[in-house]
Parts: sequence; structure tokens; C-alpha cells
Amino acid sequence: FELLNSLNSNERAKVIAWVQKNPEKFAPFYYMYFADEIFEKNKDEAALWYFIGRIRATEDVQMCMDSSAAAQISIYPMLARKTIEYIANNKNDKYFEETIKKAVIWDETHPQRVNPIWSCYHGIEAFSNEPQLLPMENYKKIQEQTRQDILKSLKNKK
Repeated sequence: FELLNSLNSNERAKVIAWVQKNPEKFAPFYYMYFADEIFEKNKDEAALWYFIGRIRATEDVQMCMDSSAAAQISIYPMLARKTIEYIANNKNDKYFEETIKKAVIWDETHPQRVNPIWSCYHGIEAFSNEPQLLPMENYKKIQEQTRQDILKSLKNKK
């Protein structure tokens, strides 16, 4: 973040465009981190990238052996304060639902992703042990269940 914060606005715009074209090379918190800069040009695109990052990060922490890694999810709204405020103040439930559905579809149609081990370094066990992931054969089920839970929560909200 220190390096990213040292870039001028043109350099940052180039990095953001590259991250958006190559999301499989970056941990999902970058999608959320850049949401506020995307927000300045396109609020809806910023909200979409925030939700994509949030979905991917949620899936990744569930792939960790250490369940305490999930605590990091609670701080992600701080990475995109303007975008979160926009989402929170948007009274159009249909918009909100459609944006989340787009994020779920994006996640499903973009199977390439960064190694989820990044998220395990934020758990308590990382202080005393090498972070570990669940067996890889569990990943697809975790991703599918996360998507189903999100879509189900939208239906229950009505």
C-alpha cells in the first residue's frame, strides 16, 4: 500500500486498469482498495468491484485451516469508504441486488484466481505456525456455497 500511495494519479490509474484486466494475479482486497478511485469516475463500477473483492475474500478465508482468518472481512469496508457510503445510501434495492448478482456471476465466470493462502496470513495461527489451506478439492464447494448463500440472502431480504 505504501508503494501504491506514492504513485501519482496517472500511475495509479494505469495500475488500477491493469488489476482490472488481470484480477487473477491480485488478492481480492486490491479490488476493494481501488474501489474508491474507480468511484470517482464510475460509482456503479466501483460498487461492482467492491462486491467482487468481498465475495472472493470471503471464499478465500473459508479455504484457510485457521477460521480466525475470517475476522479480516470486518475491516474491508474501511478500504472503500466512499463506495460503501454510496452502497449504504442507495435506497434502490433492485440496484443493490443486481450489482451483487453481477459480482456473483463475475466470480463464477472468472475461475482463475490468486492463491488463497494470502488470506490465511491474517489469522491468529499465522503468528505461531505456517498458515495452511484446506485441501484443494474443497475449494469449488466453498465457492459454490458462498455464491448460493449470497443469492439466498438476497431472496430472504425481500
